[in-house]
Amino acid sequence: MAIGRISGQMLKANLERSGTDLAFETNLLALDVTNSRVGIGTASPAVKLHISATDSLRLPSGTTAQRPGSPANGDIRYNSTLSRIEGYTGGAYASLAGDGIDNMVEDTTPQLGGNLDINGFDIVSARSNENISITPNGTGEVVLSKVNIGGGEMDGTIIGANSAAAGTFTNLTANGTIDIDSSGNMDGIIIGANTAAAGTFTTVTTSGNVVVGGNFTVNGTTTTVDSATLTVEDPLIQLAKNNSGGAANAFDQGLFFNRGSLANVSFLWDESADEFVFATTSGEDGTTAGNVTIDSYADIQAKDATFNKVSTQGVAIEDNKVVSSRSNDNLVLDAAGTGVVEAIGTFKSDTVDINGGAIDNATVGATTASSGKFTTLETSSEWVVYIGTTDTLYNKSKDRLRVKRGEVSYLIKSVNKVFKSNLKIDDVVSSWVGLRPLIKENKTDNLKRINKHFKNMVKDASDLSPSEVLIGWRPIPKDDLPIIGRFKNKSVYIAVMHSGISLAAIVGNLVTQEIVDEVDSLLLKDFRPSRFF
Repeated sequence: MAIGRISGQMLKANLERSGTDLAFETNLLALDVTNSRVGIGTASPAVKLHISATDSLRLPSGTTAQRPGSPANGDIRYNSTLSRIEGYTGGAYASLAGDGIDNMVEDTTPQLGGNLDINGFDIVSARSNENISITPNGTGEVVLSKVNIGGGEMDGTIIGANSAAAGTFTNLTANGTIDIDSSGNMDGIIIGANTAAAGTFTTVTTSGNVVVGGNFTVNGTTTTVDSATLTVEDPLIQLAKNNSGGAANAFDQGLFFNRGSLANVSFLWDESADEFVFATTSGEDGTTAGNVTIDSYADIQAKDATFNKVSTQGVAIEDNKVVSSRSNDNLVLDAAGTGVVEAIGTFKSDTVDINGGAIDNATVGATTASSGKFTTLETSSEWVVYIGTTDTLYNKSKDRLRVKRGEVSYLIKSVNKVFKSNLKIDDVVSSWVGLRPLIKENKTDNLKRINKHFKNMVKDASDLSPSEVLIGWRPIPKDDLPIIGRFKNKSVYIAVMHSGISLAAIVGNLVTQEIVDEVDSLLLKDFRPSRFF
């Protein structure tokens, strides 16, 4: 029957189908009458409402104020005020998407499997004394970005296996071995970073630094330090602390140095002898089981050492005295090989018996007259300087020769001028005077005058018979100083002296060095010919 329009009653009658499904277009809408199912996008719905599509399901949307007035558990809507999908359950709305699950259940009725309840931000076991277990599947892991454990135990857990971490512990107890910074164990863990923590360890091994902020106590019987460098900040190291305040100590104390196959050496306090010793020992391990057996005493070498008293078997050194400790024994200072016994400064002795060697730079009888016997007595020009000389005309008796103070002053003044020194009359040790015969020019009877002067100097001398008598001028530089050095063309070397007699030896030596070695002497720099041109 062709019907152009279907009334409401007729539509109802047509839709009340008995065992016959109804489909609209191809996979548009399907009604499974037998199983009471509705399919959208599928002709074979598997559940009460089956939507087969790749787009989405759009929920009712509204503000918080637009929530239904009489909601029922299971209602789902989009809250545009809170920008989240929410559902109604247990008498209240809870977030289903957006900010995460929030307050899914706000009652005391167990949820999420019947024994686990989520209230606010807490996950609580609903059954008394039951554990809460989070177990991954297979090789999966439980990953927590931040954990605050307020109690209980962590058993069989690797803390900070891959990344450094910080931790604060009240008590840290290990029944086995704790290996820090090694594979598969505690890696990058800071124990007690902010608050002091206590721990008990059977073995502690570390490959990095260990910093102890408080006191460090070792209660074992043996402490081994295996390091290249040991640095101790404390200025004092106390040995045998257990003896403090107790009975008198009965054991030696000190330091032992193990030398392998060689005898050990030690620096220790010998309790029986009541003294410090440096010694070689054998069979000693530094325990308190007994005193140290001293095999021999060791040598000591130091740059500087200060003692109140130093004693040997025959000599004692105390304060500023060196004393023979054996009655009537000699005190012998014996230098090895070619060495000498040398005294720097003033050497004073009531009695000295020197049977060999040399006394160098010593004044004998400086303040008090003394007597001495010498095989050979020599003085060194290093300490006595001869200065001379002057020439003055003298016609008086040779028995009245005297050194004049003016002549000494003249020589000292000349030396001070040349050598930039500061000699005084008091620096003169001795002086002497003599006659030097000279011949006057432009006179006759020269031979007669020569004989006269000669006889005045040499007693009972006979007349001389010279083969020839020469007269000449003795040139003297206009500034009364010698002229020594190479002339303008550098090929001529001149030496004009004043005084030539007293300075001949040293000037001859210096001139030879300058000519042969071609090395200028600083001693001659003030006497160069260049000062005149």
